[in-house]
Amino acid sequence: MTHATIVSRSRDVSHQIHRSHRLIRQTCRLLAQMGELADEMQVAVADSRRLRHRSRCLAPHPISGGADDSVLVMEVLAEGTAVCADCLAKKTGIPRVEIPSVIARIGKTIRVQTPDVACVICLTIRTVYRVG
Repeated sequence: MTHATIVSRSRDVSHQIHRSHRLIRQTCRLLAQMGELADEMQVAVADSRRLRHRSRCLAPHPISGGADDSVLVMEVLAEGTAVCADCLAKKTGIPRVEIPSVIARIGKTIRVQTPDVACVICLTIRTVYRVG
């Protein structure tokens, strides 16, 4: 091995060592930045959770029991079919517990029958509502 080859190899080794040290410093900086970003992400997620929870608490409750309920039920019953209270609630969006009072209001102006037959939607035999 010549002196020039030894010097060249030692420069290569020296260069590789310097490069390794530089890469280690960059890695340390990146790890520190990643730690900071992870902390910031935890804060952002916590803020998001708080906002979601607060928005759910502040959201207005759905409006029900209004004057249009009778119209919605009549649209379903106008076809002359027999529909149970559960299916009326699903089709109209009116809560199930309010269906009997809506039917009672409709019954003041139109005759509503309540036989125990199969509902045309769910096919279960129970008390249904039908105009007639």
